[in-house]
Amino acid sequence: MPGRPLRRGLLPYGRRHRGKLGRGLLFTGLLVAARLALPLPLTQVVDRSASSPDVPVPSSAVALLSAAFVSLALVAGLAEHHQRLAFAQFAGRSISDARDRALIQVAALPGGGTVDRTAEVMGDSARVKQGLKGVLNHITVNGLLVVGVCVALTFVDVRLALVQLAGAAAIALVAVLGATRVAAVAAEHREQETALAASVHRLVADSRTNDGSAGLAALRDLDADSGAADIGMTRWEGATTWVVHIVLAATAAVVLGIGVQAAQDGRMTLGTLFTVVAYLLVLHGPAVRFARQMTRIGPLVVSARHLGWVLAR
Repeated sequence: MPGRPLRRGLLPYGRRHRGKLGRGLLFTGLLVAARLALPLPLTQVVDRSASSPDVPVPSSAVALLSAAFVSLALVAGLAEHHQRLAFAQFAGRSISDARDRALIQVAALPGGGTVDRTAEVMGDSARVKQGLKGVLNHITVNGLLVVGVCVALTFVDVRLALVQLAGAAAIALVAVLGATRVAAVAAEHREQETALAASVHRLVADSRTNDGSAGLAALRDLDADSGAADIGMTRWEGATTWVVHIVLAATAAVVLGIGVQAAQDGRMTLGTLFTVVAYLLVLHGPAVRFARQMTRIGPLVVSARHLGWVLAR
């Protein structure tokens, strides 16, 4: 079963530090809420200016709304700091515990192959640690932000929310398809890296007895194959991001068209239309980062599965 190495091998080490994970998720929610609330003070300024264009907005009101905007920005920055710190502690401590146990099990293996297996465990654990931090930092925040924008638009106009929800579903589908393709290439890439490391060891051993020219030629071929696989992963990641940009642009055009029509019909204030536009701008970057990080789950899962196999024995 593909999930068995992850479930039996790695999850027990994550449970030990679930307090840090919970703390990170708590600050993630606070960060998303603050970022969703950022346009609201500016919306009030636009509404007041539009309702009485000949009467300037009182300076006290502008100062109050500006203070609210700055406060939300400070809360978002503070929440992001604590969120990243908590997720880094969770990923670092969990994977370090798993790596230490895996190294103990590798050291207890009879016969040869211990050096190669030790190198594999060290490489896999490093990739899992970095990948896990990326998943927790980017997918949780950006994914919740996409959902949060859909929920916020529900209070403005249900049609806007439905269009944005359809766009979010399309983005998630594209991201999953991209992640599947990258995972397939990543699995091949890892096998090539393992063969490359073994070839290096053989080349070093052969150089003590002969010139090692044959081993060097094989090493170059393996290195070229590994580089091609790395480029292949980048190509799929770029293709996924490109499609997501198209989906976001099409979704934003439809949402903006509905919003402008509603404002012209008097069913939406200029301030509310400003909020819709602000959400479209706020959403674009996080949605792209969400899809890009989703494609990077593939290499993470491949390395995590191999590390889990060592731990589940």
